[in-house]
Amino acid sequence: MADTLIAGTTLVENIKKVEVKSTIESNTFDFLTVDFTTDGTFKSLDISNIVPEGTEWVIIEGIVKDDVANSKVEFNGTGIATVNKFAIETQVANVTNRGNGWVKISSNRLLYYKADNLTFTDLNIKIIGYL
Repeated sequence: MADTLIAGTTLVENIKKVEVKSTIESNTFDFLTVDFTTDGTFKSLDISNIVPEGTEWVIIEGIVKDDVANSKVEFNGTGIATVNKFAIETQVANVTNRGNGWVKISSNRLLYYKADNLTFTDLNIKIIGYL
């Protein structure tokens, strides 16, 4: 049985449908540190102006930097901590970590996130593709 990402389609069929945004080559982020509430609870970002209706998954590119190690932000489409999540975490104080990952989004194009440190130095993301 072939791997499936969207019910009824194969992984290869889904890969052919991936749309990559033209900003992938730029250093422009869709959301900056000031756009995030970093209180350790799930919040949402409205990405309906970035991805078209019917989008189920997005590819996120993000960076995090903090003055302490182990500060983490995780993303998913439900606001539930255990499903379809992608996270970026600082490993060393004052060093930027970058990550890319697929995240399922909600049907109304909300991207849920939880950031566990109150004062990130940098927490920036952009949507670089969608399916």
